[in-house]
This record gives sequence, C-alpha cells and structure tokens, in this order.
Amino acid sequence: MKYHGKILLGSKTVVHQVDGELTERTLSDGKKIYRGYFSTMEAPEISEDDIYRLVVKDGRKTKIKVIALLSDIAGMKVYSCYATQPIE
Repeated sequence: MKYHGKILLGSKTVVHQVDGELTERTLSDGKKIYRGYFSTMEAPEISEDDIYRLVVKDGRKTKIKVIALLSDIAGMKVYSCYATQPIE
C-alpha cells in the first residue's frame, strides 16, 4: 500500500511529509508483517532504536520500526522500515 503522511515519536512530529509503501509479508510461522520504505526531503533525526507512529493523510496509522537509511541523494532520504500491524 502506498501512502503519504507524517511520522511521530510520542506526540512530537519528527517528519512532516513522507511518501512510502508497506507490503504485507507472511513469515514461515504464519505471522504477518509489513515491510517497506518511506522517503522525505526533510533531515529528520531518526533512530533505529525507537518505535515511531506513521499517520497517513486520511487519518489511519500504525507503528513502524526504522531498519536503515537506504539512500541520501540530493537531499532525498529513503529509509527501510517495517510494521507488525497494517495501517488502520
């Protein structure tokens, strides 16, 4: 699922505008996870240790964990991430 939204840590918005995609995957034990990425032109302070809240433009949300910064070209930062719940 492609999305447009923002990323919060607690009640603080850490990224005001992101575009990204989460795709559902089923693990060998039957558990579903959602892997994907988000991109932004902002320069956020993102930690791989924190759990963030992704809030999409229509108000749905999920918690995400950032795995890594994949690229930073011409100011466009792309991060890989995953969620254990769909965007609801």
